[in-house]
Amino acid sequence: MDAVIATVDGEIDMATAPRFVRHIEELLTGRPPAVIADLTRVSFLGSAGVIGLLTLASAAQGVNVPFCLVSDQRAVLRPLQVTAVDRAIVVHRTLADARTWLAGPD
Repeated sequence: MDAVIATVDGEIDMATAPRFVRHIEELLTGRPPAVIADLTRVSFLGSAGVIGLLTLASAAQGVNVPFCLVSDQRAVLRPLQVTAVDRAIVVHRTLADARTWLAGPD
């Protein structure tokens, strides 16, 4: 399955989260086969970013577009674990893992 990959770097905080969310919401309006948010280069994920990710997961579900995150960064994974958002959003450590998930069982 082809997926749109939205790569983000730097910080996702109160100042940047709204722009990040708008960008992916715009992608979702085109109803791509899937969206992968690649956060492997994100150095900080604040509460606004966590809320934004939940918003995006809900929006993707609403238009029936598979959505997942990719990151192996503690700065991203820890906030998701502490808030239990990692139980509500599919998170993979690599793009290869995300693509395998999207491909589904053989």
